[in-house]
Amino acid sequence: MAERLPVRTRRILAADGSQHVSLYVACPRQLASTDLETCKACARAQNVSGRIVECSPNVPSGTRAESWAASIAPHTVTCVRDSVIAASLAAWVPPEPWAVPVVDAAHRFIGFVSSSHIVAAGTTARLAMALPVRELAFGSSLLVHEADPWPQALRHMAHHRASFVAVVDDSETPRGVLRDIDVLRLLSNRPG
Repeated sequence: MAERLPVRTRRILAADGSQHVSLYVACPRQLASTDLETCKACARAQNVSGRIVECSPNVPSGTRAESWAASIAPHTVTCVRDSVIAASLAAWVPPEPWAVPVVDAAHRFIGFVSSSHIVAAGTTARLAMALPVRELAFGSSLLVHEADPWPQALRHMAHHRASFVAVVDDSETPRGVLRDIDVLRLLSNRPG
């Protein structure tokens, strides 16, 4: 039976204002992210579009694809390169409280930058806004692997007293941000 897998988007914002955009699918067979071009070449994929992939993954018995962290993270993640000046984030993020993964030149996760952390940076907000986000990044340990079960990710959040973690692939590239609210939504929609 074919599953409808959403195409996920990762944007990486650079200091010059450019964006690197990649499209991928959370493959239930591999329990890993697969770029859209690789997915198109897979014999199990049918009707691949920019929004949905119909797939017959034939997941091995005992594997619960819906239980892995990447499967319940939101479908879009926006990351920021470590050289971006904090003040420029205002153009890219909503006015409400926010937290954005910070990545290095190889797109590896190095931490988060958040609106509340900038205010509490131990300096004036004006000075903090003039710094590159690498100077304000925190939480380099706030990450889980995309194939980790979501209960393990939730325990990791609780251990660090955090309400979110970066969901990364084998090369530590963010594939999403899992928030405690995402887990609560999953649990509230389960039968029984």
